[in-house]
Amino acid sequence: MINWDKLKENYSLEDFYNILYRNKPHHKSKKYKDWDYLESIAYEELLIEDERPIECEKIIDEIIEYLKNEKTEVLKKYE
Repeated sequence: MINWDKLKENYSLEDFYNILYRNKPHHKSKKYKDWDYLESIAYEELLIEDERPIECEKIIDEIIEYLKNEKTEVLKKYE
């Protein structure tokens, strides 16, 4: 089982962006719309020079929820 709280403590928005990106669904998939939204907001936040910790935390939470909902097991190696 993935310890999401531990990952959240130790990983940055960029780390979660990379994990999300590696779990990109096929562009014709029903999941793609949700994935594309999350990828877009995470990427936009990473482009901002001044770190906005509250916004980053919200985006990380959304990414975690997406990955939980998709029952992704790709993160097992990060446990």
